[in-house]
Amino acid sequence: MPTHIFTGKVVLVTGSSSGIGEGITKLFSILGANVVVTGRKEADVQRVAKEVQELSPKKLKPLEVVGDLTKTEFIATLIANTIKTFGKLDVLVNNAGIFTTTNITQKDLMQAWDQVFNTDLRAIVELIHESVPHLEKTNGTIIDISSVVVLVTGSSSGIGEGITKLFSILGANVVVTGRKEADVQRVAKEVQELSPKKLKPLEVVGDLTKTEVINTLIANTIKTFGKLDVLVNNAGIMKSINITQTDLMQAWDQVFAIDLRAVVELIHESVPHLEKTNGTIIDISSVGAIAPYALNLAYGPAKAALDMLTRVLALELGPKGIRVNAVNPGTTQTTDKVDPLYDLIKKITPLRRVGQPLDIAKGVVFLASSDASFITGANLVVDGGVVYNMGALNI
Repeated sequence: MPTHIFTGKVVLVTGSSSGIGEGITKLFSILGANVVVTGRKEADVQRVAKEVQELSPKKLKPLEVVGDLTKTEFIATLIANTIKTFGKLDVLVNNAGIFTTTNITQKDLMQAWDQVFNTDLRAIVELIHESVPHLEKTNGTIIDISSVVVLVTGSSSGIGEGITKLFSILGANVVVTGRKEADVQRVAKEVQELSPKKLKPLEVVGDLTKTEVINTLIANTIKTFGKLDVLVNNAGIMKSINITQTDLMQAWDQVFAIDLRAVVELIHESVPHLEKTNGTIIDISSVGAIAPYALNLAYGPAKAALDMLTRVLALELGPKGIRVNAVNPGTTQTTDKVDPLYDLIKKITPLRRVGQPLDIAKGVVFLASSDASFITGANLVVDGGVVYNMGALNI
């Protein structure tokens, strides 16, 4: 059974019967959490609750609570029923709110003012007040969903695209970068549509083997968002190489330039900014760094070096408050093209399927989250167990 990063967690999202709140609640349900669906209209609450349960990997039944958050008795009931049903509260997302167009001269100004402030601010204060005793017991979280800035290299396709989209769904500000402008623009458009608040991503096109591109990438990220919280070094190339081919050293240099050297230079430029945010670095490695494969003459050593780089930097950057970890994916299906290799991989993978970008993205989001706050210098292998049967590929 797949691992879900919020399994066992209890999440309460206010205003979850429609719009942004509905989307947030559905995602938490997909990620394995027990959720509370709440809103003012019973029909909407029931509809979302039904859809949420269908999306839950274990078909977990959500708690449904209908009411008005501006009323003290309803807030008390909402928290009490959450604790009665699930026994705890891990995450509170204050999403409920109203938007009313007002101006200083209109006759009903103060009535409109009170409506907005009662829902958008006062209710939040009261809800947090009631929730704190329960969140304290779980070391829980009150989420500001648009405060994190995430840079994923190679995010215009494949695994990087999947990682960026998941972070966007979770409310982060993201950077979409790659070498092909058309791909960057396509992913940026899709990312913005997935964002709960329709946050516009930063688009940067360029080749990470060039120092000026790396400098521009970091400078534009800071200029646009003011900070950097998460750096995911995903960009890389894989070439089938053997020791006798005539262009061996040219191919070797190409692989090491992007898979290792560019990562070092990018981290070098990012550290001053990550230090300010107690940020985190996640390097996308490979099971090829762990188990040898005959045609991975350059790729395997480059990824093995990336794993060691991760451990060395965990030691160096830990005292600065920066965590450094690696994710080692197995074979991951990044296109819809038929590949005979997938059938073989399925046979030798204990979980009998190839990976999907979302599988890797979930691992990255976990390592970037506060749930992994005491994890650094680690390799998270996300491969369905295939690393133990890699020898079959060398026959």
